[in-house]
Amino acid sequence: MRFRSLGRLILGLWLVGMQSSAGPLPAEGWLQSHDLKGLPGGGYSALHLSPDGLRGLVMTDKGGLMRLSLTRDAEGRITKVKAGRLEPILDTNGKPLRPGQNDTEGLAVAADGRLWISTEGTARVLAFDALGAVPQRMRRPMVFARFPPNTAFEALALSPQGELWLIPEAPLTPGLLPVYVWSGTDWEERHTLKADPFWLVADAAFDDRGRLYLLERLFAGPAGFASRLRRFDIGATEGEVILRTPLGAHDNLEGLSLWRDTEGLRASMVSDDNFLKVFRAELVEYRLPD
Repeated sequence: MRFRSLGRLILGLWLVGMQSSAGPLPAEGWLQSHDLKGLPGGGYSALHLSPDGLRGLVMTDKGGLMRLSLTRDAEGRITKVKAGRLEPILDTNGKPLRPGQNDTEGLAVAADGRLWISTEGTARVLAFDALGAVPQRMRRPMVFARFPPNTAFEALALSPQGELWLIPEAPLTPGLLPVYVWSGTDWEERHTLKADPFWLVADAAFDDRGRLYLLERLFAGPAGFASRLRRFDIGATEGEVILRTPLGAHDNLEGLSLWRDTEGLRASMVSDDNFLKVFRAELVEYRLPD
């Protein structure tokens, strides 16, 4: 066992002991957790909601996308989620992504309906003119091949200025996460973010003020998952932790969408049930400090 893996195990066991005496209550700012049981698919890896929080897309990590329609009460709480048909994500030949190529993780959606999807397995990004369209292949720099199959591009985010940001689950260089920005013709490493070896990147999103939010997860065996959100000013390497959930409060939160209601900034997150009944697929919402 390598020292890094041993350190993670020791920390995980310590956290299990710390958590066992306290209930897995949500963190401050929690608004609700809505069960998605019965929706098509599973293994949800990415989420995009409209600016009013009533429409959206959810993606699976087996190459599927579906539209969502949300009903909310007067206080903004979700009362019903209606899903459209689970649509296969197509490859550049117009066929559904095949196994081994369909680990779809990151999703970015523009106001005009264009969307971009990042994958693990083969670390790459596909560009679509619309949902259901045949994608265009974006250039794949040689450095992308250095990422291990299951720690590549979990996070894909579109800034208010229209910049597409791509962030891996774990760094190639210990301590520093590379941020690749699409120049229009190529991916360029323009920024780095401080990485924590115990927290892995799950997703990223920008708020309407141009700040970057990084959704990260920690897994501690029987105690389950903890999640946190770090907020970065543009160009900053150090981020501020603005949300940290206790172990076991939620399952593996993988997808993040930010939007603003009359009360302020809201984070909507979807959990990945790994296609297993022992895990929960749910839509979790928190009020964020602004």
